[in-house]
Amino acid sequence: TPEEAISIMTAFEYLDPLLPKLAESLSLYIKEAEQVLSHNYASNYDNWKNKISIKNEGFQLQHKEINKSVLNNLHKALLTGMTISSTYCPRKTGKNTKYEKLYPIGLVHSGRLLYLIGSHDEKATKRFYWPLNRFKKIETLDETNPLSNEKVRDHEELLGFSFSDQDIRVILKFEKNAGYVFKETPTSKKMRLDEHDDSIVIEDVLADSLELENWIIGFGEKVEVLEPKELRNKIKTRLKAATKKYD
Repeated sequence: TPEEAISIMTAFEYLDPLLPKLAESLSLYIKEAEQVLSHNYASNYDNWKNKISIKNEGFQLQHKEINKSVLNNLHKALLTGMTISSTYCPRKTGKNTKYEKLYPIGLVHSGRLLYLIGSHDEKATKRFYWPLNRFKKIETLDETNPLSNEKVRDHEELLGFSFSDQDIRVILKFEKNAGYVFKETPTSKKMRLDEHDDSIVIEDVLADSLELENWIIGFGEKVEVLEPKELRNKIKTRLKAATKKYD
């Protein structure tokens, strides 16, 4: 049906990087969906793509393409629990680096990039993340991955540039036109909200990370950190450094 066809086409656009061999396994369905949407009776559904959009928070960067063979081989390694070897090009040096053995844990889609979480040290004790688009080559090895049973969600904090393993109690005061959003979308189920005539104050326990700092700074003059004092001072220092660039 047209409803099924537009559902398949929309889902495929966003799920292809995250699911193994999705394009290959759905190729017949995709072709059928394209044919259904090309008929006159389905023209309204074909035009539906122009009526919807997924808008993530923040300024959106362009999507970065990923080598298909890299993605397919990584999917295979994650599915079978195998170790990989790889060639990676770091941003700082711009020179290819060879990892004879790399132990993948899983994939995280963050912003417009897809990241691989895993380890490459000999005893696999440390965890790292790599933008997948920087891999030039990935090959599966005939060797079991000792980290295959780990959950990638347990390591997502790597992408948040965590400062501590301990969460911190945060109290933030927002101008009303900026803080109203927390009445509908709280920072967590445990968040407390106090509404005043000209402001909204929220209190929650959140991860102590660079991601939190950047999120707060993103509100600019519309937010004030009341607690903790350490976070308040860090935000103050960063804002002072930023204003100096405009003197």
